Amino acid sequence: MARIVRIVLSALALAAIFVPAASGGDRRVKEVNTRLSVDAVPTLRPETTTVTVTGDVDGRRGCARERKVRFAYSSLGVDQPLDVTVKTGRSGAFTAVLPRPTFQPGTRSANLTTRLNSVKRKSKGGLVRCDDARQVQPIRQSPPPRQPRSTP
Repeated sequence: MARIVRIVLSALALAAIFVPAASGGDRRVKEVNTRLSVDAVPTLRPETTTVTVTGDVDGRRGCARERKVRFAYSSLGVDQPLDVTVKTGRSGAFTAVLPRPTFQPGTRSANLTTRLNSVKRKSKGGLVRCDDARQVQPIRQSPPPRQPRSTP
C-alpha cells in the first residue's frame, strides 16, 4: 500500500512540473517601462523647409525594436497630426524628416509631440507589455532678419 501511495504522489509531482511547462508556462503579462528621447532642431530659420528628428527608445531590447513612431505639431491648442511614421531599428534608434510646422498667426513657436503606442510582445518569460511613451519638444521660428535703417 505504501508503494502505491509513493507512486501516485511521484506521478502527481511530475505532472505538476511538466504540465504547466508544456502549456506555455506562466502567461501573466509583464509591464515594461519605455522611455523616449528625441532631438530636433529647436530654432528654425525662415528658409528651412523640413525638420530632421532623431531619437531613441530606451527600455528592454525587445520593446525598443520595430516600434512605430508617430509625430504631430501643436500650436495654441491646435493639433496638426503628421502623415509621417517611422519604425525604430534593432537598437531602438530612428530618424525622420518632417515638414515645417505651420505656425499660428502671431506666434513663433510650436510643439513637436512624438508618440509610441503600447504593444504586446512575446519573450522567453511569457508576454511583455511595452508601455506607450510620449515626448513634447518646443520648436521656435527665428525672427525675420532686421531691415537696415535708412539714413536721411
